[in-house]
Amino acid sequence: MTTRLSTRAVPMALALFSAVTVASPSIAPVEALLRRDGPATVLEKYFECGPQGQPQYDQVASGRAEWVNLAAVLAEVAQGCQLGLLQDSLAQALTAAPGEVLALVNSSPNLPAKRICIPFLSVDEPKEHHLKVLRMIERSLSTVNKAALQRARTACLAEVTRARRSLK
Repeated sequence: MTTRLSTRAVPMALALFSAVTVASPSIAPVEALLRRDGPATVLEKYFECGPQGQPQYDQVASGRAEWVNLAAVLAEVAQGCQLGLLQDSLAQALTAAPGEVLALVNSSPNLPAKRICIPFLSVDEPKEHHLKVLRMIERSLSTVNKAALQRARTACLAEVTRARRSLK
């Protein structure tokens, strides 16, 4: 026996699925869980390595201060793919919130400049795309004038230079 879906059922199901997966998570329940049960529990519940965790990594990448600060706390205990995804999300946030991310550069062993200044650049992407990303990072870093962030800014610029050299 086969089941047939009406022509209206499929679009409605897709719309419902999209609404569920695209919803931006709120920081409030995440922070409450962090206070109650600690960072390991937050990583387990909210920061999976698969699609279920992506909305939270996207929030970090947006550069919102509360998410960037949460990522720094979580990075202290994260390992494997979760640590890599947190670091990459922080690197993506650098262009949106350079001051927030620079404050974290080299602040702990899990937040080195080489991991949070340059986002993941796939070998499958064209060199032009990589150069565009590096230019965006440089432009973003050029807006930072706070004396307290100059060492981190210099460290990130050194990573940009290394990345650019590796493209040749």
